[in-house]
Amino acid sequence: MKHITRVVAAAGALALAATTATVGASAASAADQPVIGFSPISMQIPAMGGIWGGVQGFGASQGLSAILADPNFNPSLANQQITGWLRNHQVNGWWAISTDGTALSSAIALSSSMHIPGVINTTPELTGRSKPLPGIAYSSLPYAQLGEIVGRNLGKCMLKTKQTQAVYIAGTAGAAADKIEYAAAVKALKKVSPKLSIIATVAGNGKVETAQTAVSSSLQAHPKVTAFLGLSDESAVGAVQALKAAGKKASATCVTDIGGSDQAVALYKAGSIYAIGKIDFEGDLAQNILWLKKAMQDPANTPGVEMFTPTKEFAGK
Repeated sequence: MKHITRVVAAAGALALAATTATVGASAASAADQPVIGFSPISMQIPAMGGIWGGVQGFGASQGLSAILADPNFNPSLANQQITGWLRNHQVNGWWAISTDGTALSSAIALSSSMHIPGVINTTPELTGRSKPLPGIAYSSLPYAQLGEIVGRNLGKCMLKTKQTQAVYIAGTAGAAADKIEYAAAVKALKKVSPKLSIIATVAGNGKVETAQTAVSSSLQAHPKVTAFLGLSDESAVGAVQALKAAGKKASATCVTDIGGSDQAVALYKAGSIYAIGKIDFEGDLAQNILWLKKAMQDPANTPGVEMFTPTKEFAGK
């Protein structure tokens, strides 16, 4: 679910790749081009429109045409729509972004059996498989890698600012991604120096205002601790706002972020956020389209794969 939240939050930039391609384009109207189908969470989400624009724009640059089916927040309907594409031979490949990959299990299995490649933002395990099905790319975020980036850089910043203690700003309660990122971050932090530690956890709950309030309370309880492990844009932005309100100089603070929204990147450039494990959604779109293009050239012999969204590391003031 965290993957979806971040896609929705950051993918608006992909609208720049939109072209004048017709949303209702069909396989028949582009018979000379391979056709890819795109299934979003819902076109009511503006960012999904941005991704659809990117699918059309980048796809066209690769000699592909695209069609759209909008399940409107209904994963079961997405499964039916993709199944329809497959049975009616309307697509040569497809990409689906869903809040519940499990609901697409039968469409995924049918696609594999028909040698029509597809990309789905889930893991084999979450669709009841121990390994990828042939011709299916399972795409997800590299949570451990992102955690390592922010943990390592938090440690470097803490040594630079002569701090040994930091506070963790927790995201949405129960988020599995947070647990993986946190474990990787702490491991990386300790690798920088065993003297460094997380002394407290405050609840950010995935909201800027909540994170700001939590960090303000932390500063009252631990006035000398200005190092904060944030694993989201909301946590990082909230921490920066609280530190600024408390009169803390940016050069004496350490704030990390995973995501990389425009606001977060601006704060990084201003020196208020020390490090960002940036999720490269534009790169992810290109990666998925290029994989489909290659897979469609020899679908019967394309193995299943697990792919990860590309990342970028921003670090240092």
